[in-house]
Amino acid sequence: MSAFLRKHSMRNFQLLLASASLALSGCGDSPVATVKDGTIGKFSGTTVGRAFGASFSDATWSSRQTPKGEVVVSFTGKVTRVTHDAMAKSILDQLNTEPFSRATVAIELLSQGLCRGALTDQKIQIAAVNSVAPFSGDAKYIASCVEREVMPIGSAVRVDFSINARGNTFEIKRFEVDSTLLPTLDGFLAVVYQ
Repeated sequence: MSAFLRKHSMRNFQLLLASASLALSGCGDSPVATVKDGTIGKFSGTTVGRAFGASFSDATWSSRQTPKGEVVVSFTGKVTRVTHDAMAKSILDQLNTEPFSRATVAIELLSQGLCRGALTDQKIQIAAVNSVAPFSGDAKYIASCVEREVMPIGSAVRVDFSINARGNTFEIKRFEVDSTLLPTLDGFLAVVYQ
């Protein structure tokens, strides 16, 4: 399966990250301002607030303190047509550059119960043994499936940022998208910041 896609069996997917995975920094008078006015490592051309605000509708920001004293800033929003289309295109572009990946992805999608259509389990098993797509025109089939399954328009997105004890840096603690087919966090951020 492509490194861009992350398979899962839940509708909501949560990704916990180590703080070393992304360099995030910000400064502000409030926890929300620290995140919104901050930047994310290689995406330092614009702020978190601008990138997320432009990529999702119904964007809201809030902060809370956990019983253990951790300050968490939450972003919630809804996937727009532009963001959905950019994510689907990004995934399909990557699949087109990886040899033999289309058959692998097709088999993985089918094994997760996605995009089955009229295919039978027997055809899927035969295809898996032979490492080929179980249908003709696999590129068109995968494009249709990705278009339908990845971050549907209007689906909910939530990203939680954890503020460090000094209040001047943050990390992404959780990433949720109400979707049956998800990008990795890096793939998600690449689309949000493009």
